[in-house]
Amino acid sequence: MRILTIFLSVVSSYCHIMLCTTSPPSSPTVLLQLSRSSPSSSSYNEAINLSSRGNHLASRRLLSKITADEPSFVGAHALLGNDLTALGDLDSALDEYTTTINLCEAAGSGKCKDLWLDYVNRGAVLNNLNSPERALSDLNEAARLRARPELTILSNRARAKENQGDFIGADADYTIAMGLNGEVGEPDEDENANHYI
Repeated sequence: MRILTIFLSVVSSYCHIMLCTTSPPSSPTVLLQLSRSSPSSSSYNEAINLSSRGNHLASRRLLSKITADEPSFVGAHALLGNDLTALGDLDSALDEYTTTINLCEAAGSGKCKDLWLDYVNRGAVLNNLNSPERALSDLNEAARLRARPELTILSNRARAKENQGDFIGADADYTIAMGLNGEVGEPDEDENANHYI
């Protein structure tokens, strides 16, 4: 459970950057875009605030309503996955991360700029559900999408390899992770860009 706690502390620092959406998609997609005046938009912003302060129960309640009313709202599914993970409901968190990934992939390349982080989230949950093969698959996809060394990916992937008995592979990932000197790469950030474009 210690690994899960470390994972959550890293992910919580990304919440504001990776999960907010305010700009319309450039072409029609399955992603739902909310305007700033939408009732769900204000509820979503409140959920972000609650989640960032550690009030995952209240955030979960708001996000469950949002995702029921607007099932294509990618950011709400991703944040709900984070809240469910923090609350220990890993099976439900897995479902939310899977929904997030499926919606992003259905939208096409480039619509979810930090899709790699959604794969990391799902991979970490799969690790904690003792499914290292599936976790490794997601974490390898995260590494491919990120295209540069990332502490969060490397440490979770090393753990999945270790759980599969691949101690040499795990050692290689841990070694690279240690070489990053504890620097966690931030999601690509442009002050005018959002996670889901």
